[in-house]
Parts: sequence; structure tokens; C-alpha cells
Amino acid sequence: MISKKINGFLSLLRPINCFISFFSVFAIIFVLAKITAVAFLPILFESIFAAFAVSLVTGGGNAINDYYDIEIDKINKPSRPIPSKIITRKQALHFAIALFSLGLLFAFFVNFYAFLIALFNTAVLIKYSKIKQKTMLGNFIVAYLCGSVFLFSGTILMAEFELIALFFMLAFFLMLGREITKDIEDIEGDTGIKKTTATQFSAKHAGALSALTLASAIIVSLISIYYFAGKIYILAIFFADTILFYCIIRLLFNPIKYASECQRLEKLAVVIMLAGIFVCSL
Repeated sequence: MISKKINGFLSLLRPINCFISFFSVFAIIFVLAKITAVAFLPILFESIFAAFAVSLVTGGGNAINDYYDIEIDKINKPSRPIPSKIITRKQALHFAIALFSLGLLFAFFVNFYAFLIALFNTAVLIKYSKIKQKTMLGNFIVAYLCGSVFLFSGTILMAEFELIALFFMLAFFLMLGREITKDIEDIEGDTGIKKTTATQFSAKHAGALSALTLASAIIVSLISIYYFAGKIYILAIFFADTILFYCIIRLLFNPIKYASECQRLEKLAVVIMLAGIFVCSL
């Protein structure tokens, strides 16, 4: 019984997502420190606290999502901890509050700006989990939350605001484009159930919006070459932007047919860009 409870709480937490969040923050700070010629060792403890803060707030967001999704999960995912009654809804809420509180505590020990971002993101996660089926703003919220990891990590290196803002915009546009593409892919299942750009307007309009955001990502990536003049990074940007340009053409001319292919290719472009940034910082 105890082991079932533990597994239930772990399932709410989604440890793999938290693990990815932890090391993403660590890697981002390491890369930013290398680029800006800041010694990493003196900021090691701040970096660890920042990584724990993001992973715990991520875990809290996962738990509160299950708390609000109980009716949907009863139908689509009956084996999840709450609908299967391994964890009560009240226990899930308390677990989410505990994770958010711990995350905010770690953020407080990073610095005041990190705490403010963590506090704001916690509020956004709670509100988004509650209303996500009823709003079209979900894509923008997800894109912001992904980009905010760079803002949060960057609070340790406040002097390099331009570079941090550039990373934020790149992540925001890439994720927004991909989220809208995913909406086009899911338009049939979402119609009448969920408010998305694709269901509220049309696949054609959603495709145009996705193409616009991906084009914005290409522009930001080209600006980033000013900061990363290395051959490997330029090559990575060339391949990633070529993929994004291909997706733009597909989404403009036949979004429904190519949405599934494009959302996978957009993910590949993100990986290529991140790999280029990381390799250049070594």
C-alpha cells in the first residue's frame, strides 16, 4: 500500500520531466557563463539552487495539472493516480503546494529576481491548469514558460541582459510555432472540446500564424550569430533554419496535411540549435 502511494506521488511528479528541467537549467547557466567569460565555480551553488527551484516548480505544475484534469483523466487516462484512487484529489493538491513552496524557497536563495520569476510562473501554472481547456492563450503560456527558463537562469548573470533576452525570444518563438503546429495536427480531436487557434479560427489561419512565429525565430537565430561567430554554431543555425523554412512553406500551403511532419521537424530544429549553442560554449 505504501509503495503504491509512493509510486502514485512519483507519477504526479513526472520525475523524468523534473530531471530534464534540472539539467536544462544547469546547462543553460553553464553555457551563459562560458559565453560571457564568467567563472562557473563561484556560481555553482546558485546554479544548483536554481536547478532545484525550476524542477520543483515543474513538479508542482505537473501535480496541479492532474488535480484540475480529474474529469478528463477519468475518461482518457483512468490509470492516472487520482482517477484510479491511488492518490486522493486533496493529497494531490497538498503535494503540489509542497512542491511549489520548496521551489520558491530554493528560488529565494538564488536571488530576489529569481524568486519573483518563480512566483509569477507558479501563479501562471496554477491558473493555466485550471482554464487551459477554455482559453486560446495556452500556446502563448507554454511558450512563455519555456522561454522563462532562460530568464530565470539568467538572473545569476544579470549583466548580460541582451543575450538572455535573445535566448528568451528564440525559445518563445520556436515553442509558440511548434505548439500552434500541434494544434493543427490535433484539430479533429479538439473541435468542440478544446479552444485552440486551429479550432477557433481555421487550420489555414493557424498555419499562417505558426509560419509567422517560425519566421520570427529564424530572424532571432540570425541575430544570435553576432554573439556566436563559431563555424559549428553557424552551421547548426543554417541546418535548423533550413528545416524551419521548409516547415513554413508546408504550413502556408497545406497545414493539415503537413502539421504532423512539421511539428517533428520543428523539434529537430530546436535540438540542432541547442546542440550548436552548447558545443560552441565548450
